[in-house]
Amino acid sequence: MTGDEGKRGLRLGIDTGGTFTDAVLLDAEERLLAAAKARTTHADLAVGIAEAADRVLAAATAPIRLVGLSTSLATNAVVEGRGGRAALVLIGLDRDLLRRARLGEVLGGDPLVLLPGGHDAFGRAEEEPTTAGIEAELEAVVAGVEAVAVVGRFAVRNPAHERLVAEVVRRKFGLPVTCSHELSPALDAARRALTTLLNARLLPEMRKLMDAVRGYLGARGIEAPLMVVRGDGALMRLETALARPVETILSGPAASTVGAARLAGMPDAMVADMGGTTTDIAILENGRPRLSRQGARIAGYRTMVEAVELETVALGGDSEVRRDASGELRIGPARRVPLAVLGAEQPAVLAELRRQLAAAPRPFDGLFGLRAAGGAVTGREETRLLALLEGGAVPLARIYDGEGLGSCFERLARRGLVRVAGFTPTDAAHVLGRQRTGSVKAARLGAALEARRPPEGGAASGQPVELFARRVFEACEEAAARALAGAALRGMREEAEWLASAAEGGAVRRALNPAAPPPARNLLELRFRLMRPLVAVGAPAPLFFPRPAIHLDTALLVPEAHAVCNAVGAVVGEVVRRVTVVVTRGPDGEYLLHGEAAPRRFEEVGAALAAAEEEAERRARALLRQEGVEEPAVVLERVVDRARGGGEEVVLEARIMATARGRARAAGG
Repeated sequence: MTGDEGKRGLRLGIDTGGTFTDAVLLDAEERLLAAAKARTTHADLAVGIAEAADRVLAAATAPIRLVGLSTSLATNAVVEGRGGRAALVLIGLDRDLLRRARLGEVLGGDPLVLLPGGHDAFGRAEEEPTTAGIEAELEAVVAGVEAVAVVGRFAVRNPAHERLVAEVVRRKFGLPVTCSHELSPALDAARRALTTLLNARLLPEMRKLMDAVRGYLGARGIEAPLMVVRGDGALMRLETALARPVETILSGPAASTVGAARLAGMPDAMVADMGGTTTDIAILENGRPRLSRQGARIAGYRTMVEAVELETVALGGDSEVRRDASGELRIGPARRVPLAVLGAEQPAVLAELRRQLAAAPRPFDGLFGLRAAGGAVTGREETRLLALLEGGAVPLARIYDGEGLGSCFERLARRGLVRVAGFTPTDAAHVLGRQRTGSVKAARLGAALEARRPPEGGAASGQPVELFARRVFEACEEAAARALAGAALRGMREEAEWLASAAEGGAVRRALNPAAPPPARNLLELRFRLMRPLVAVGAPAPLFFPRPAIHLDTALLVPEAHAVCNAVGAVVGEVVRRVTVVVTRGPDGEYLLHGEAAPRRFEEVGAALAAAEEEAERRARALLRQEGVEEPAVVLERVVDRARGGGEEVVLEARIMATARGRARAAGG
């Protein structure tokens, strides 16, 4: 490294995925210098982060000037229902709101506070809440609460009442608070409340992680800005992430798409990121990921978080391999620890696999239970099961039939405390000689057991292990091709909806597998051509995407750093903030500007729109300066809804959107 490069320093990118935590070290020109993987430690993400980061920091020859982190913490917390205890304060809204958007399900037994107040659609107060009234209502419920979510009726038209409640919460009770108008400019009160409540519940979880990461960086003498990836792929400062953790939902897939764009150097492409159990598919447009119009959807909750538009399918290197009643191979959705991995870590399982193969087929052949993350258990059965697994993997047949702990095992599996090992696509790759990172012997024994496994309700069969492994591979390739075609069809927004459902049809399946013979009386045969190149990333990418690219008649690029693409995206993304200011036509024909304060009144629409553009740009620039970007580029967009009345065209509503972009500022930069 030259002296000039040393002065500009290095960048450290970290991604915590479901299976692995990745770390990369980049130079000032964002060239990859080192990469490493460590197992994700779900009980304490900081442990896996430290292990992966330490490995790449060993190659550092200059100071670290910027750190980027993409994290699955928020996504996992929402999926698993974890989070701090939060009070939900509704202003001018009633309890009926809990029936919408699954809001009541998220709130659970946490406190609900109903306050008078709120505004109408023009931003006019319907009733004024008092400081004394707010304090009295909150006093009765704040014991044991870690954060407060505040949602006012039409707060996006006038945030005054939300701000009043937030000021009381901070001053009187010293609790962190989230206001709905800070997270979204949209009107849907139920979804706004859901997003706000999720954010409040995530505040303590995010603080624990960030405190641990800051502690790690401090212990390593790293004094550099820490940026966190949002669900739309943009970066935000640590302080912003601590206040708005909900915006990190889908952070990992977003980082992957940004990293793929940088590594591939392609402005327009389809990106497929295959991990342990899922494949995420996104679309690149002009070098940036396409965003979802509806907001991030996670665990069935439709939030108002801006996020990458994703197609996620249950297909990965660690997906389970099973047969349905017809004998057809099915991949996923459950995750398995590959036998090749288990055999390398615990060679004793080889003898058990051989014993099972020598005996008559049984339902649990080739399946093992093993301990996963740490966690407290109190029940007698749970304690006995974990003690049984303490010495290593145990055949599932013993757990279910020998010990009678099957139901207990399933309960702990749902909590992530135990896992199942079994045959996976990773094992098929080992059998076929396409992968050699684990135990080939364990993979072959598992293939032999799986190949003779009878279909549901059928008789046992048998076939050569190589043939069975090829069938597993072909099933994965077909599933990948079908997922890519489906994502492309659903991405054709201007086309009819029938295209989306067509992706699951038999004709489409045949089109994606040219080797399959067409029906004898076919009058029409389909063929597909993906009109954008395919960028495949993730550790299994080189194994499973070459044939789908051929079936889709498109070019395939697997970047050299495909296995750590997410960590690259964690540190090379832009800082982006968006501000929306709305202008509405008032009840008396005036125009109202709804921005960061009470509505401003204008007699002429032109003056209102000009003022809205000025405020949107000013606020967007200010937000980027807070993120450490001195000279952001700002683009203004205007969407106007008009109607004809009285012989002339009248503006009913206008939305002014300012998007500010810039590069994260490194330490000393």
